[in-house]
Amino acid sequence: MFLTAKVRYLYNNIQITLIMEINRNIANNNFKIIGDWNINSRLLKNKFSQLTDFDLKFDEGKEIDLLDRMGNRLRKNREEVMDIIKEVNLS
Repeated sequence: MFLTAKVRYLYNNIQITLIMEINRNIANNNFKIIGDWNINSRLLKNKFSQLTDFDLKFDEGKEIDLLDRMGNRLRKNREEVMDIIKEVNLS
């Protein structure tokens, strides 16, 4: 996933538009589910009742899909969802 941002500013009365792309994949690709996902998913479902079994379905190697489903349901970005999962993992 690339985040694209347009920045416009004036330089000597000339409008300049910069387009920046930031690769967000680096942090997301390093995220791995550890521990017993069945237990963690039950804890998450108890904490966030709006999560469904489908939202919490996890297939090995498909962490990004899980983060996206949970993020859509909870209206959180991937980083926030990763923090939520890590927090549950530590409890």
